[in-house]
Amino acid sequence: MTPHGNPRQVLTIPSPAVVKRLLLLWVTVLLAVNAYGVTFSPFTFGPPRHAFDARELTRFGSMERGAMVGSEVLFMEPSAWARYRYYLLGTLLVLMLVESGLVALLLAERRRGNRSRQMLERRFAIERVISECSTTLSECAGEKVDAEIENSLQALLAAEGADADGCAGMAGQRPGRAVKL
Repeated sequence: MTPHGNPRQVLTIPSPAVVKRLLLLWVTVLLAVNAYGVTFSPFTFGPPRHAFDARELTRFGSMERGAMVGSEVLFMEPSAWARYRYYLLGTLLVLMLVESGLVALLLAERRRGNRSRQMLERRFAIERVISECSTTLSECAGEKVDAEIENSLQALLAAEGADADGCAGMAGQRPGRAVKL
């Protein structure tokens, strides 16, 4: 609409500066020259090059068959391995380190359990000998007490895994002599 209200088309002629800029833009596009003066060719001369969109090939099921030899597939998504390789390898490394640490802890616990079991077996063996000795001493006659004490000490040393000569040497006495308590 015009300012007077008459509905008709208005043709305006641009100023010479605008026409000059439009012509420059048109020549730039036509001659493929960018604003910095670098020329590039919109057409490639040589053997024909075929490019395919990987999304469309997948959509139509042609990706399995593959594109033509020498063609270029554009917009192809990298595989999960190519995309997350370093994350997967890092996770695998962390899991291996954690598993190695757990195995080391299990081995240490096993060694500690074996030592505890051996100590308990030794302690129960000594307690069993002491219990048998106290039962024997409580039932024996007064004149046989010294002999029973000697037998009990020998049984205690046997349960402990030591010999009388070793105990005499530890007590500062000569081997072969009885240890007095």
